[in-house]
Amino acid sequence: GATQSVTLMKGETFLIKSLIDTLLFRDVATDLSGTYITSTKRIGVVSGHTKGAIMRMSDILPPTGMFADDAHFVRNNVHDVMYPTTLAGKSFVTIPLMYSPTRVVGQGSVEHGIDDDRGDVIRVVGLEDGTMVRVGRQDGSGMLNKFILDKGETRVETALEFATYWESDKPILMGQYGKSYAKILAPKVTVGGGSSEEAQGHPTVEAGMPMLQMVPSIDRWITHATFSSPDGMDDFVNIVFKANEFSKIQFDGQPLDTLYRKSLRLVRGTDYAYIRTPIQAGNHTISSLSDSVRWMAWNYASLDG
Repeated sequence: GATQSVTLMKGETFLIKSLIDTLLFRDVATDLSGTYITSTKRIGVVSGHTKGAIMRMSDILPPTGMFADDAHFVRNNVHDVMYPTTLAGKSFVTIPLMYSPTRVVGQGSVEHGIDDDRGDVIRVVGLEDGTMVRVGRQDGSGMLNKFILDKGETRVETALEFATYWESDKPILMGQYGKSYAKILAPKVTVGGGSSEEAQGHPTVEAGMPMLQMVPSIDRWITHATFSSPDGMDDFVNIVFKANEFSKIQFDGQPLDTLYRKSLRLVRGTDYAYIRTPIQAGNHTISSLSDSVRWMAWNYASLDG
């Protein structure tokens, strides 16, 4: 609820930090999301966390045994440039993120202090009081009232595993988080019943870092993009578009429907479809054959294990 004004010269920065309260460790009450920032001239805002994990992770992984240690390997600095409120919108499509095919989730690690590791986290930020946010039902049977937001209020969907259509009656901002990841191996037991001398309950190295992607509204979809995917990583791209325009989009100069026909998936109850697929490292281009063909794409990379 605090307010403050500051005058910045060209090239200067100003840091806003949440109040440090050790009693609210890993508590949503310390979240600065929804802070309202205005300026008389153009500025950029970068928001993030120095040690974030997208889902909540235990403090010690593994919790017991000779390998018990701080769970620093499933947390990292996560930050991104925030969209201005002028880029808010009323309709969105979110596509689930892709990872290495060796990733294992849903192992029920609640006893180790790990939240649900399935799917992605979707965060919605309200810009006006009384904003109704609705979500498309997964069976395609219509819309479901999901959140009512006031100005600056945020809500999250914690484990979304499906492509989803969203709409609101007033403009909102939306972000999508890929999750940190860790898998605990249970202690091995010898035939005689005693513990073996091998690693006891150690975590695997399959620990990805948290990731944030901003989700543009459908009215901000584009016709052309060029990007580079790095070497030494698992590289992916998600593209969402109108299903009947699948053949009117090209990837690296080749028709999308020729390259990725088997990857096509429909967003149920809508006119939209999407692909998500691994891609090779290097430079890539996505382009429309017509200015009327609009789509949105996200390129990203991870290293699971």
